[in-house]
Amino acid sequence: MMKTKIIIILTALFFIQASCKKQKQRPTGNHTLSCYIDGELFIPKDNFDIYSAAGSGLSIEYYPKYYNNDTDFFFIEATDHNKYTLIVNLYDKIEQNKKYYFQDGIDDPYSNVIISRVWLKSKNGKYLSKQGSGWIEFSKFDTIAGDYKGKFEFDLYNKDNPNDVIHVTDGIFDN
Repeated sequence: MMKTKIIIILTALFFIQASCKKQKQRPTGNHTLSCYIDGELFIPKDNFDIYSAAGSGLSIEYYPKYYNNDTDFFFIEATDHNKYTLIVNLYDKIEQNKKYYFQDGIDDPYSNVIISRVWLKSKNGKYLSKQGSGWIEFSKFDTIAGDYKGKFEFDLYNKDNPNDVIHVTDGIFDN
């Protein structure tokens, strides 16, 4: 009787463990970014360009006093070249432990960089931020060491169908 109970328990544990989907490990540490896009973990990878390290798919840049004024420009480009390309532009006087809210996005993420906005490209189209639809916050902003760490969340709206919304949650980055 006891042997039968043990076999039933072990069999049940085996099937429970086998049915559980193994979660991807979120990266942490220097030069990482991750977030959930509509509940699915997004980690940049598979990219090589002049801005990112080979294979990282991530570029994080800071330009103080952009265009010779007192406003800073912070830029994130993250891609996996299979599903998503995410671009965050922040144009403001940047400080640590302050939330910055995004404005309406525009179709070209590389033009008019004096607007704080988010742009995302997926196989379903281009998605843009709307006024107040999300935020970014820096838990560390060390311009001397070039060390930028923070978190973000936002909703993005399909440029051709504003009823189609992507939710980007629990975003973290560390340069």
